[in-house]
Amino acid sequence: AGIAPLVEVYRCHRPRIGPCRGVRDFLTALRRRHKRLGVISDGYLPAQRLKLQALRLEGLFDAVIFTEEIGREAWKPSAVGFERMRRRLGVPSRRCAYVADNPAKDFVAPNRLGWLTVQWRRSGQIHADNPPPSGGAPQRIVRTGPQLLALLTNP
Repeated sequence: AGIAPLVEVYRCHRPRIGPCRGVRDFLTALRRRHKRLGVISDGYLPAQRLKLQALRLEGLFDAVIFTEEIGREAWKPSAVGFERMRRRLGVPSRRCAYVADNPAKDFVAPNRLGWLTVQWRRSGQIHADNPPPSGGAPQRIVRTGPQLLALLTNP
């Protein structure tokens, strides 16, 4: 049988996960301030969709882009998903911010596109200390939701 059936089970199972404490309130606070919100997610499509459904946060986002729907060549660090998100939200690049956790791949494209890039470092993250490639360091690093909210809502 091999490992392939096990990988398929992993990718297609319904995860029992929830958002980190405070994330729903944080997103709601941004919505109250009329911020347009989106998700750009890499990974195998069934697994990514099931994760987003399990988190029960879809209603807080104006747009969701699963790069797998476009093709693997659109996975980060490609700019394809970011450009598509910017167009869907109808926001100029200078008004876009991207918040993520993995410096090895997350910030290259949005840096190149002129977005604000922010690494949200939280305890227990597995990618936080990955070294960034050239041009891939986040412009800012925050450690708490209030820090991030202040950064994204103050002109």
